[in-house]
Amino acid sequence: RARAEKRSMAASFEGAPLCRLAFASTTLGSLLLSSSSKAELSLDLGRALGRRELWRLWSHQVAFDSLGETVIGAVHLYRFRRFERMLGSRRFGAFALIVCSLATSLATGVVFVTGARGRDQGNTYLRPASGPYALIFGMYSLFYSLVPPSRPRLVGIAGIDLSDKSLMYLAAAQLLFSAGFRSFLPGACGLLAGAAYLSDTLRLYTLALPKALDRFLLPSSPPPPP
Repeated sequence: RARAEKRSMAASFEGAPLCRLAFASTTLGSLLLSSSSKAELSLDLGRALGRRELWRLWSHQVAFDSLGETVIGAVHLYRFRRFERMLGSRRFGAFALIVCSLATSLATGVVFVTGARGRDQGNTYLRPASGPYALIFGMYSLFYSLVPPSRPRLVGIAGIDLSDKSLMYLAAAQLLFSAGFRSFLPGACGLLAGAAYLSDTLRLYTLALPKALDRFLLPSSPPPPP
C-alpha cells in the first residue's frame, strides 16, 4: 500500500504547488481564451512601452498561441515539477521570478536593439510568441545541469544511442522552433536566464521567497522524492 501511495504521489503535483498552478493556468488559458483575448495579453512592445500597458511584460506568459504549443508545453510543465521538489517551493518561486524577469528583459532588449519587425504584423515590432517559454527553457538549464540520464540507451537510431534526456531535448527543439524566430527568441532568452541563475558568480540560486509564504506553499504531507 505504501508503495502504491508513493507512486500515486509521484505522478501528481504533490509537493509542487507552483508547478500545479502554472500547469493549470497555462492549459486552461491556452484552451479557453479567444485569439483576441490572447492578443490583448501578448508582448506587444509598442503598446507595452509606448502606451504603458506594462502588464504585457508578464501577461504574455499566461497562454500559448496554438494547440500544438499547449500540448508540448503542458508536458514540460508536468515533467519539470521535479525541480520544485528539488529546490523547495520558496526557492523555486524565486527561480521562476528571476528567470521570467531576466528572459523578458533580454527579449525586449533584443527586439529594440535589432529593430526586428513581424512579417505579419505590419510595421510594428516583432511580437514574441506567448506562453511560459522563459520558465520552461529556464528549467532546461536545471535539467541539463542537475538531472543525469536514467536510461542512457533508451532508443537506438541509425547506430546512435539516445537517452531519455535526448527525447526531452527533441521535444524542446520542437517547442523552441514552433513559431520560428518568434518562439526561438523567448526560449533562447529563457535558457540564458537559467544559466545566469546557476552561475556561481551571481549566486542567484541562494535566493528564496519570503518565509511568510510557507503556509501557502507547504504541502499537508511530506513531498515525494523527485
